[in-house]
Amino acid sequence: MGTGVWVAIGIAIAAGIGLFGKSKKKK
Repeated sequence: MGTGVWVAIGIAIAAGIGLFGKSKKKK
């Protein structure tokens, strides 16, 4: 597996956490 795979996963997780925290804060 290349490093790019883990970078993409990390970005996806970070984006998911950011959206989750944003929606939770809004509520």
